[in-house]
Amino acid sequence: MKFRQREYMQMLRKTIAIWVIFGVMIGQSLVADDNTADNPAKKIIEEAAKNGNKKKFDDAVAGFAKAQEIDPENPLIELGFAIAKDAQSETLDNNAAKEIFKAIQEFEKGKPDKAVKALDKGIKKQKDYSNGWYLRAFFNETQSKTDDALADYAKILEHNPADQTALLRRAQLLERKMENGAAIDAYSKLLAIDPENAEALARRGAIYEQLGDQEKAFADFEASLARRADADLAYHMGEIYLREQKYKPAITYFTQHVQIDTGSVFGYLNRGVAYYESGKYNLAVDDFYDALERNPRFTDAFYYRGMAYSELKLYQEAIADFEKVIEIDENYAKAVYQRGRVQHLRGRRKSAIADYEKTLAIDATFANAAYFKALAYDELNQNSAAKQAFEHYLAMVNNSNSEQAQYAKKRIRALK
Repeated sequence: MKFRQREYMQMLRKTIAIWVIFGVMIGQSLVADDNTADNPAKKIIEEAAKNGNKKKFDDAVAGFAKAQEIDPENPLIELGFAIAKDAQSETLDNNAAKEIFKAIQEFEKGKPDKAVKALDKGIKKQKDYSNGWYLRAFFNETQSKTDDALADYAKILEHNPADQTALLRRAQLLERKMENGAAIDAYSKLLAIDPENAEALARRGAIYEQLGDQEKAFADFEASLARRADADLAYHMGEIYLREQKYKPAITYFTQHVQIDTGSVFGYLNRGVAYYESGKYNLAVDDFYDALERNPRFTDAFYYRGMAYSELKLYQEAIADFEKVIEIDENYAKAVYQRGRVQHLRGRRKSAIADYEKTLAIDATFANAAYFKALAYDELNQNSAAKQAFEHYLAMVNNSNSEQAQYAKKRIRALK
């Protein structure tokens, strides 16, 4: 029975990060955790391997099948089942199977070194048996023996150069070792065999991005998403375009993201920000509502919804949102400042000044708060306070030549 990509891909597709490897995901549960009460599949795996070691292959198949029902994403169980089926059908030499199942027993006892020794005895009896090498690679990966695992995948590829699972895992391990050139070559080799492999495209794109080749990275990311829905990758693309102020594609990718991950608070927030920056304030408000439905104390969503309300001239709603932010986090300087700006727009200058001063108390470098505080004093004809506030602002911005700084200098001269 050919060990296929399913058990690898189910885990790897949960994230675009290569650092999710066997050792992280299952090493603790299968090696370090000897408490069978916490790991109900463990006892069943041990019994199935014991039956396999006794050449009771029908019982081994049944045992691993039962374990799969409990833990369907466990690659050791998947491998054990495949090996048991091979032994049952006599695709695998019975004596080789006996040693391989002994290896699984030793591994389950928390003895990985003994497991590898037993496995090597089995592999010697049938050297071209790919699932034996897969099991060896699995053992080595759980022990963070990356070079040994790479050698195991190389053995598989000696017998079957087109084995896509081995090609993928080899590429991923090379990437993990930061051998970027070799990893790109390995992913490219896999893609030459399977141009539709979305995982390989996504990972090769990630390396290109790390190396600063955005054009190739984007090409791979877009090709990957065209072949497979991937919430994480879509979000990543949305973030990139949002940073680059390319709001239309950012919205497209964040939309893909929330269609897959409907509970994504940050997906709705960031799409809302892209709508806001595009001037689509009503759509932005809708997204911030969606974010707040998923996290009712999400200060950033309240803040940006307040900003959108302000642009829509719904000032009371804007103030309510900024006040909600401040209620949750009294040191959220931007919310205090924006409440002041709305008060200022409504002609409530004294309230605005109070908020500008609170903003500066939280963040003494908040230059805009100092500038608009000076404007508010000036509008109230409090000349001395206005002049002092403008001077304070200029000191903060090091007498820059910005439009605001030029106006501040002009007002200081007029207020003398």
